[in-house]
Amino acid sequence: MDVFCEPALPTHAAPLPVEPSVNDATFGNWRNAAVEVWQGRNKDKRWEDVAPTCYPPIDVTSFGGKFALKRDLTALTVAFSLISLRGGGRGTHPTGVGARGEVTILPTPNLPEHAFFRPGAVFPCRFRHANGSFTDDAACTLRGASLKLADSDFESPLDILFNTGSQGPLWSLASFIRFSKARRACDPVKGDFEGQARLMDECPAYLMSWIEAVRDAPSSFADVTYFSQVVFPFVGLDGVLRLCRYRLRRPDLEQESGLCDAARQHEVWNMLRKPEDTRPLDYLRQEFTQRVKRGGVEYRLQIQVRDIVPASDTLEVFHLNRPWSEARWPWHDLARIELNEAMDPTEIETTRYSLGHQPEGLGIFRPSSAVDYRSVAWARLFIYQSAQRARLFRAHKATPAHPYA
Repeated sequence: MDVFCEPALPTHAAPLPVEPSVNDATFGNWRNAAVEVWQGRNKDKRWEDVAPTCYPPIDVTSFGGKFALKRDLTALTVAFSLISLRGGGRGTHPTGVGARGEVTILPTPNLPEHAFFRPGAVFPCRFRHANGSFTDDAACTLRGASLKLADSDFESPLDILFNTGSQGPLWSLASFIRFSKARRACDPVKGDFEGQARLMDECPAYLMSWIEAVRDAPSSFADVTYFSQVVFPFVGLDGVLRLCRYRLRRPDLEQESGLCDAARQHEVWNMLRKPEDTRPLDYLRQEFTQRVKRGGVEYRLQIQVRDIVPASDTLEVFHLNRPWSEARWPWHDLARIELNEAMDPTEIETTRYSLGHQPEGLGIFRPSSAVDYRSVAWARLFIYQSAQRARLFRAHKATPAHPYA
């Protein structure tokens, strides 16, 4: 895997705005009401005063920043590994469903040619959908997708990880640690999510991005859109370093499912299912498995590619919650994913995905501090691999929690 330290872009001079993403066509008239929700809870404060404190200019040049990055990454790696050792499961998306099939690379005449993405190339694949944190499919939480371009437990030329939402509840390692501390203060069993609510009051960027990212009891894993959010390097046959992002969705998706309605947005920190929802805990996993068995599931892997302009670009280009303009950098269909065989629970459990699986010409950026926006992918690389080794250590004792684990 190639690790890139360039481009050496300056930080943004002013705080970045906290604002909703531009609605996709599949969102209809849906609206992110984070400003109204926050202002209703914080009547003695003004959004205009607090929001600019969320995404301030960042310092990625100090030695102290590099030390903090190593310290925080080590602490999280140990924490996630202990979770896997104790419970045998994944730390962030524990409950999922899987399928295998084929990935066919499509022609992309409007993009720079890339050695790996050769039109017509076909790869076997494994694929996993999962809920963030919760085993209950009706919870109001993130939904994830993992793609491996190989029919293998681990080895692969390319793995890509996705979550719902063009924004998410973390934009740096430091923001993830802050979010994790707030989550630990909650007690889902008792329905207590006040720790998360307080965090969203203190830093409304978490509220804005959480509303964008979570899906509330969607109709199907296949009825939502998934984003890498993370920015990756892209070096084409011309040798020029560019930036790219990935997106995943059904080609015939007309209406995004699970977008939070107004009532849910006013208590979006509460991740429990609505009391009136009586569907089974695993209804999404059941539905996806049956969908694969009935006739398969087809997705499109899409890509955005943009040039680096040193004269005007800043570190904002790497910010996970600053989606790129689709008018300037449109999404291009990169590959057709055809899933036609449901995976059994053992295969789902033993399949491990890693951002370290990158071919030549792709790769990952090396961050300079824990507040560096590039630190999210870097942290996932080390934390997930360590946790996976811990899971393997006790794998001979592990059994899936239910038929769709």
